[in-house]
Amino acid sequence: MFHILIYIFLPLALAAAGCAIITAAVRGKRGQPMVAGLAILAVVVVFTLMSIVANSGDWVHLLWSAWFPLHGIWLGSGLLLVLVWPDDRKLGPTLPRGWNGATVFLCISLAVGLLPVLLITVFGDAHPVGRVSGSPLAALVEAARYGFDGTVPSLMEPMHADQIARGLGHPPRFVTVPMGTTYLAAAGWIVFAALALVGRAISSGSLRRILLFLLPIAAAPYALVGFKQLENDLWSNEPWLVAGYGPTLLIAALLVVVLFTTIRIDEWRTTPHPSSAAGVPPGPASDLLHG
Repeated sequence: MFHILIYIFLPLALAAAGCAIITAAVRGKRGQPMVAGLAILAVVVVFTLMSIVANSGDWVHLLWSAWFPLHGIWLGSGLLLVLVWPDDRKLGPTLPRGWNGATVFLCISLAVGLLPVLLITVFGDAHPVGRVSGSPLAALVEAARYGFDGTVPSLMEPMHADQIARGLGHPPRFVTVPMGTTYLAAAGWIVFAALALVGRAISSGSLRRILLFLLPIAAAPYALVGFKQLENDLWSNEPWLVAGYGPTLLIAALLVVVLFTTIRIDEWRTTPHPSSAAGVPPGPASDLLHG
């Protein structure tokens, strides 16, 4: 499974990143490189969902099936960042009505993050070890609550001296795996939304688009280092990681509201109003090609 992830997802992710770099160098209307990059991302997403389903009984590989592709999708996410704001969207391929780069990335994050939860809920643990009773969804709610009021989740009650000293025990895998996939999906969305909002503050459209194309690629090495640390701390169920789970989900949810509200406001501002027909300039999105 590991070799499949390396030999399939990594080349596809690098190809998507390459398309983002090429597209960033193109002035004016974005052409075939951007379309090709988006198609590659779509293939990565399809392979990811298939890999998650195929590994639904193997929890270690199930976690990898979500985490590795999420990093690959992140490498090419600049292709979606430049489709967030209305004036940038007009330079790229046409998306269905009501869709934008943020909508696509959010749907990907939800699908990859929540599909393992669904599979574990439906099929259970194929190789049960230790305490296996309980609902995965209820366990995730308890884990999220721990970060706000310190209530120890029932499946993380410490049982040995070292666990009592640190305040948490080790939960069964049907809790660890979906917590890990939802954690990383939420963290990825937080960074995506933050970059989109920061990018909107850049007045030069051309500079904004170049930065949005390239920043995910520049941040990828740091993300990989963080991924390895997160994986280690996830399996050992470090208290800091569990304490951050609920706040991370909350911040991600708040950024959904903030980003999409800002997008709707921006769409309203850049949409020509009836007064423009009488010769009144429609707004700030007049000349997109020159930023």
